Amino acid sequence: MQKVVKLKLENSFDTNGAEALPKFLRTYGKAFSFIRGFYNHRAIDYKSKSVYIYPYTSITYWYSIVIHFDIDLQFNGDQEELFYDLSLNYAYNNISDGILIKNKGRVIGYYDLRYQRLILSDITHYDDELYLKNAYIVLKAITRFFNLKKLWQRKYIDITVGCDPEFCLVDRYGDIVHANDYIDDDYGENEIGVDGSGDQLELRPAPGTPNQVINNLRSLIKQVKEAGFGMALTADFSLGGHIHFGLGGQVHPSRSLLDVLDDFIGIPTRHMCARYGYGALSSYETKEWGFEYRTPSAAIFLFPSIARIILKLAKNIVAKAIKNQTIAYNNPPLLEDYVKLGLTKNEAQKLLNFYSTKNYLGYNVIGYWLNNKRMYQRKTYPLTLEFEDRWSFYTKKNLLEWAKHMKLRRPITLVLYGLMESRGKVNTIKIPGYGVIQHEKSESSGGYAIGICYDLRQGANDYKIIRAIRKYLREKFKV
Repeated sequence: MQKVVKLKLENSFDTNGAEALPKFLRTYGKAFSFIRGFYNHRAIDYKSKSVYIYPYTSITYWYSIVIHFDIDLQFNGDQEELFYDLSLNYAYNNISDGILIKNKGRVIGYYDLRYQRLILSDITHYDDELYLKNAYIVLKAITRFFNLKKLWQRKYIDITVGCDPEFCLVDRYGDIVHANDYIDDDYGENEIGVDGSGDQLELRPAPGTPNQVINNLRSLIKQVKEAGFGMALTADFSLGGHIHFGLGGQVHPSRSLLDVLDDFIGIPTRHMCARYGYGALSSYETKEWGFEYRTPSAAIFLFPSIARIILKLAKNIVAKAIKNQTIAYNNPPLLEDYVKLGLTKNEAQKLLNFYSTKNYLGYNVIGYWLNNKRMYQRKTYPLTLEFEDRWSFYTKKNLLEWAKHMKLRRPITLVLYGLMESRGKVNTIKIPGYGVIQHEKSESSGGYAIGICYDLRQGANDYKIIRAIRKYLREKFKV
């Protein structure tokens, strides 16, 4: 199926709290031509000039008011009350000086002298003709007095790319550990840091060109290895592979841009290394430097060559959006569609080969980045689990999914059976927070049967079971 998309970089305005804004801009927008239309007060960028509209006739000031300016506007009809600030919520400080604007002695707006920025109460919340006409009267009078002309349009000289992939941290015994137990990253500013949950390792290489980012990321991975740790894609935690776009200012990516990023990158990769798939489609966060595309999983950073290709592809897509280009491609995209977006045939084929493997759980990251991947390519086997007695559906499902991606040196089948509820919180192997007992079934099996208490079988903590079994296998069977 052929798909045609008219690309643009970002949404023209944020209608949050200003439902009548599109109609207002269609009617009166040509008289003002402010950058990206009007913005809700909550979206203020303190380093740019614009007109901001605060919802529900309420203005809060963060500035020192040095002048009180009074105008005398005549409104049509009886809607005058809607244009005044009703909260009188002032919070003065020395960030900036400004002018408090009044109409007939009542607060109607604020003009920030430092950033040359006008803040008004919500003049575009109601869409009847009379109200919009009055809103036009307010805006025209104030912008004329302050000589507010057309604002500069953002120019994108270059696009930088970046990333902050998340991986499971592996200790020297081969166990998955919580990153915040070993890494101090309280403020989230370190290049080698911790994800917000505290579980995953997060790498934050300096942005730049795709090649520069790959080199920066390799340097960080080398530091992790030198500290005695490994990194892996496992089912223990959800692992995101976010892509950053530096565009010189805050960007709200358009629906069409996110749709194309999904088709070429997000849809093929978001389920590659997470328990239930990572990242909703079109997931993004606006940043002060641009935006972050959050749909892909961390698997896109497993191989440096693939990471470079995907960063190049993503950058090329955004570049086309900046130029408002229309692109046509097959859905799902074929090799020639990737070539149209600036990849070589070899790069496109390599990327499609990578996409053809749907799951990369169990892969060790460091080996592929530091040129010693042979040590991770020996013959391995999954763990086979058999269940007896009653188990929670989800606990059983999670254990089976984890076992499927285990890489053992020889095939092993474990029987997981239930201990009676009356025995309490005890198991036949060591699990933190629980007691240990001997049981004839485990002893007679030669270690191939493990008794689990009722509490854990019903979903108390699946990951405690997983970590305990992994440690048990290493100590008992040396695998």
